[in-house]
Amino acid sequence: MTETNCSTVIQKKNDALFTDEAINEATEKLACRTDTGKPGRIRGTMEQETNGRTVLVYDMVDNHVRILRILFPELLK
Repeated sequence: MTETNCSTVIQKKNDALFTDEAINEATEKLACRTDTGKPGRIRGTMEQETNGRTVLVYDMVDNHVRILRILFPELLK
C-alpha cells in the first residue's frame, strides 16, 4: 500500500470516528432534551444536526427517543 493510500485510509477512519462520536453525543443530548431538534421533513418527526455532516431523524414514542434514520446531506445532493 502506498503512502497516499495509507493516508486516505487513516483519514477515512478518523472521519468515521468523528461522525460516530458526534452521533453518540447528539443522542445523549436528545435523551435529556428532546426539544433541541427542528420539525422533520415528515410529519411527526424531528431532526437534529450532529456535526454538519449528519442529521438524526427521530420521533418520540412513549416518552422515549426513537432514532429513525441517520442522513448524510452531502450524499443527498
